[in-house]
Amino acid sequence: MAALASLMLKSRAGLLGPGQAALLDSVRSASKKAGGSSKNLGGKSPGRRHGFKKQDARMEDGRMERMESMEPISAHYTTAYPEIQPDSGYESKETADGQAKSPPAPMYDEDFVHKTILVGDSGVGKTSLLVQFDQGKFIPGSFSATVGIGFTNKVVTVDDVKVRLQIWDTAGQERFRSVTHAYYRDAHALLLLYDITSKTSFDNIRAWLTEIHEYAQSDVVIMLLGNKTDMNSDRAIRRDEGERLAREYSVPFMETSAKTGVNVELAFTAVSKELKHRAVQHPNEPKFHIHQYIEAQKEKSGCCSYF
Repeated sequence: MAALASLMLKSRAGLLGPGQAALLDSVRSASKKAGGSSKNLGGKSPGRRHGFKKQDARMEDGRMERMESMEPISAHYTTAYPEIQPDSGYESKETADGQAKSPPAPMYDEDFVHKTILVGDSGVGKTSLLVQFDQGKFIPGSFSATVGIGFTNKVVTVDDVKVRLQIWDTAGQERFRSVTHAYYRDAHALLLLYDITSKTSFDNIRAWLTEIHEYAQSDVVIMLLGNKTDMNSDRAIRRDEGERLAREYSVPFMETSAKTGVNVELAFTAVSKELKHRAVQHPNEPKFHIHQYIEAQKEKSGCCSYF
């Protein structure tokens, strides 16, 4: 291109030799022919046009090769926003009809231990009740008055989950009362017993409830049990008296027999269900009512659980 420009400048100045003039004429003639061909093809050289096509094809082939070797696009999504990850399992918070979906129900922690305490006067059958529930048997005349305090662990299955109870058997004598007070503070449930053949043990229930309300947590689960129904012929407290006292203090009530096992398992199961529902209460789930549960179980069994 520089040599051609030099020839054109010399031509204008009249300095071209015979050979240089002939060369310049040849170049001009070839240029005119090329211009005519370009006009017929829309101003584009056939060779140049086809050259672009071949180059495009080569580029396409190269692009395909590169695409085949590329990682999937999903590999480059940021993990900062998991809700836009491909196949992330994210679901809209609205259903197909535009209604808001309920949040998932909270999971119950099966490793959590609920401290449950048996309280009441000495001789009402607290230890026998615990043995009946734990071992399913009654050992007559084998227990003297409990001295101090002891416990056993028991797992109760309710609603397909395991509820762990740590059940404490306390001494009912007045001289151990201060020890019992210390265990009220972190108790989750209290089973308060009286002996249906002992008016004194029933009359003392109010004093026990006063202590419970003073030392225990305000949301502790309380159940009143009238024990020793197997000694019905010696009954000193009518069933309706126990029911009336339970209604006065708004606590569930039933009569039990540590000897025959009547309502023993039901008492602990009802308490376990109440503890479990309190731990994982779903906002849209109906509230569990321990009183209604006891009544429903009474109707199913046709037996003597009461409120």
